Amino acid sequence: MKDCLPCKAKRKNARPWVVGGIAFLGMSFFGGASAQESPWTLRAGPVGVFWDQSSQVTVAGSDVPGAQINLNNNYTLGLDIGYDLSDRWTVHFAFGVPPKVKLTTGGTLNTMVPPLTGKLGDVRYGPALLSAVYKFNPAGGFVPYVGAGVTYMHIFSSKGGDIQGLDVDDAWGGILQAGFTVPLQDRWSFFFDARKLLLKTKASGTLPALGGPPASVSIRLNPLVVHTGLEYRF
Repeated sequence: MKDCLPCKAKRKNARPWVVGGIAFLGMSFFGGASAQESPWTLRAGPVGVFWDQSSQVTVAGSDVPGAQINLNNNYTLGLDIGYDLSDRWTVHFAFGVPPKVKLTTGGTLNTMVPPLTGKLGDVRYGPALLSAVYKFNPAGGFVPYVGAGVTYMHIFSSKGGDIQGLDVDDAWGGILQAGFTVPLQDRWSFFFDARKLLLKTKASGTLPALGGPPASVSIRLNPLVVHTGLEYRF
């Protein structure tokens, strides 16, 4: 690919998000909360995405020993819709405002000749998370829980830097979850939630600074997603 060609932006169909939402709503018809109050809750508040990435970089078909891809932590606004299947079991469907993550060079990528600028590209993404949690003290003033589920990370757009024609794959993964709620008054509660996402994706493009060889990256992301704020029961 020639240097003069512009970096392409990647936009994908977000239908998997819609399918996930429909699947979540459908589950509500197969279970009912035993409590007299509404089984539906809505959570909202700030979200932090803290990456725990590792990567394998290939240039022109050869692995680059010691190469690393760094990602900046992200902060955004998250929403979480919950449905109580029983006093102790709740299903959650969570999503948020899609943040943008910057990919930068690390390790031996910073010692290449000719040098790279250090900015590989930007990616706007959005994970949708579906999980089930078990509450240990559902009627108490402090309600801890643990859970597990699945996540789908959708790539809305990608813009190349050192990597021209940056293309990043969508990814499926697993969720490990823990948190707690503290009832406040009436329908309101405070919540703290932490999800460990087990995700792996691939990116590809070319490196014009090195003469345009193809480059590919396999990245294990595994972010910790921390969500806190207020919960309202309908």
